[in-house]
Amino acid sequence: MICPSCGHDNIEGMDRCDNCMKSLRDLDVPRADATRGLVRSVMEDDLRKLEREEALTVRPGE
Repeated sequence: MICPSCGHDNIEGMDRCDNCMKSLRDLDVPRADATRGLVRSVMEDDLRKLEREEALTVRPGE
């Protein structure tokens, strides 16, 4: 795993860079791609595009 701070090639799974001691913990965490899929849809799509259905109501005891 290459340290983004100093460029040192660390052993995979290291928590800190062996050279500069910067944290490497978050480097292998997957990130959501905000350019497509659900993330983009939630953040950008117009709510009027949703296919709404009438709400179902039930009286107590029925």
